[in-house]
This record gives sequence, structure tokens and C-alpha cells, in this order.
Amino acid sequence: MTDLLRSVIEAHGGLERWRGVRAIDVRFNFSGVALVVKGFPRHLQPSCSIDVRDCRVTFQRLGSDPDERWIFTADRVWIERRDGSLIQERHRPRDAFAGHTWETKWDALQPDLFHRLCDVELRVDTVPAR
Repeated sequence: MTDLLRSVIEAHGGLERWRGVRAIDVRFNFSGVALVVKGFPRHLQPSCSIDVRDCRVTFQRLGSDPDERWIFTADRVWIERRDGSLIQERHRPRDAFAGHTWETKWDALQPDLFHRLCDVELRVDTVPAR
């Protein structure tokens, strides 16, 4: 663990407190040129819940239908209704970006992966104890 990471964890209650966290809920604003170029020219205000133990993120209000949930794990991205019925899915979602250029339009599932903070994966279990 780096000194910076150690100091940040300590400033927020220590490693034991962090290990007690099950989920992080976030609401944010997302807009900009990248969305316009990729074919999603709107201001999004989704919320997401990050399951820090299972490395799973669930977005709500990311698409146009408020009944949809956009979910991703490391090797699968999918859209489902709140009742659990599957709308669309992709396994190995990173592969869908192969050959893309700045001008390449996204399909319906690619914004979910992009919102995953540009491929930053949250892994609580990789922070070793001191």
C-alpha cells in the first residue's frame, strides 16, 4: 500500500472501517463533448450503487426508461428491467471497443462501460492489511 493510499484510508476511518463498507451509493451529473460525439447528446443524472465486495455497479436513470437498470461486472454488461427481465447484454464488454476511434458511435451498452470510470475497477480485497 502506498503512503498516499494509507493516509487517505486513515483519514476516512481506517482500513477496518473501509472493510465494513458493503456498498457506495453515488448520484452525479454526466455530460460533455464525449457523449455528443459518441451519439448520446444529453445531460445524464444517473445514480449508481457500487457493491464493493462483488465488484458490481448498478446504474439507474442512465437510459431513457426509468424502469431500466444498467449493470456491469468485470466480464459482463447488461440492461434489465427492475423485475429482472433482460433487455440486452454483452459478455467481455471491453472487446466491443476494439478498433474504435474518437468518431465511432457507441451502441446502447457502451456508455455503461465508459461510466465505469474508464475501466477503473474497484477491488477492496486488493488493499492489504498493515
